[in-house]
Amino acid sequence: MIAGRYRTFPQDPLLPFRLLADICLRAPSPAVNDPATARQALEAAADLLRLAASRDLAVGVVDDRDGVPRVILELPGWADDVIEAAARSPMALREAVSPFGSLAESVPVHRRRQVRARLDRAQQLLRDGSPSRASGAAAPDARP
Repeated sequence: MIAGRYRTFPQDPLLPFRLLADICLRAPSPAVNDPATARQALEAAADLLRLAASRDLAVGVVDDRDGVPRVILELPGWADDVIEAAARSPMALREAVSPFGSLAESVPVHRRRQVRARLDRAQQLLRDGSPSRASGAAAPDARP
């Protein structure tokens, strides 16, 4: 392993997701107001999620040869911060629906419920259409 000032994708596989989420959070802000960039970042995140969705992600405990747990990993669940942040910008929220819709159709069946919950939340926020209502409770956290 090579140490350095910055994280790299091989060192931190979640880094691409965090970077894309940061772009998604900032793009619809009043200061930037760039829903097209938010959509591009959401589409890239959906592509990464499609790749991850087909993998066995339930590796929270790593046992040794004798079955004794040796490593316990704190793995992240799905985060709704992007959808909730987009709730302040109806245009960005509309842009979020398409990537989640195509993702919901392409992930393995056992993962569709989690993706569908995020899509439903985005559609609910669009129906509500009010920033004050958009700050409601997020969908429950679920492991991918």
